[in-house]
Amino acid sequence: MRKDRPHIAERKAARAVVEGRVQGVGFRYWTVQVAREFGITGWVRNCPDYSVEIFAEGDGAALYEFFDAVQHSHPRAYISNFTVTAARYEGWHSFKIQH
Repeated sequence: MRKDRPHIAERKAARAVVEGRVQGVGFRYWTVQVAREFGITGWVRNCPDYSVEIFAEGDGAALYEFFDAVQHSHPRAYISNFTVTAARYEGWHSFKIQH
């Protein structure tokens, strides 16, 4: 007789592009802190067009809460556009700033 394995939350991945006043205000460092609070792995980086790109992995509910916090909670950033798309899971073990 086969025993069922305990349910393990399926990890998902998403990529976000954040536009507005998001460079020069501590946005990447703050995003790392928020990611750690929600158990999110991946990375954040500045882009040449002055946007910020985020690659995040976690369970679906945590990803939703993470992106909601990133979009609405930074004290000095002004976000004019926030686009999230599904991405392929890569298996990151931490969340860091990419240079």
